[in-house]
Amino acid sequence: MAHVLIGRTLSSAIDSVSGPLTDAVRTSVVASATDVQLLPANPARRSVLIFNDSNDVLYIGLGSTPVTTTDFTKSVSAQSLAHLPDGFVGEIRGLWSGNEGAARITELV
Repeated sequence: MAHVLIGRTLSSAIDSVSGPLTDAVRTSVVASATDVQLLPANPARRSVLIFNDSNDVLYIGLGSTPVTTTDFTKSVSAQSLAHLPDGFVGEIRGLWSGNEGAARITELV
């Protein structure tokens, strides 16, 4: 399993979140080759981890703009974990290069 992080290691990313984390909400979103919402905006969000439990590439986009394979924030390889930037509380969208699998999402609040 690969870890895909934006600018830091997973342990330092989680350790850098100020103050104690009080809860983690886990959800799954079924893979789709068309743009889908992975998470709605959440002002209480502190951090997000997304595991691409699929054999297809997952393209993630921060914000409400639909994601395409050429317009995205981060691509996540099959069976890989992505940590998104701490403090981003807006909508998160995604799409896969196929229709198999799911995103396993942990939202830290």
